[in-house]
Amino acid sequence: MSEDRPVFPIYLRYTNGRSYFKILSPTSMVEWQVVGRTIAMHPFQARTYPDRVMIDDLINNTHNNTERITEQELNNWLGGF
Repeated sequence: MSEDRPVFPIYLRYTNGRSYFKILSPTSMVEWQVVGRTIAMHPFQARTYPDRVMIDDLINNTHNNTERITEQELNNWLGGF
């Protein structure tokens, strides 16, 4: 039995539109977060098991708070700031 493996990068956003993500691997991602009227970029490298679970939860929408987007949608959003 083969298990589906995600193809990276994966582009996501929180459903509230306040954070966007580029998941580079099961252990690496970049988050762009709205802070006031600007965007803060947060590169993130999972170093612990809970960090890896957090990235996995984002990918699998475990908490029903993310949606997949395209690279173009991310670029359009970033271009608006």
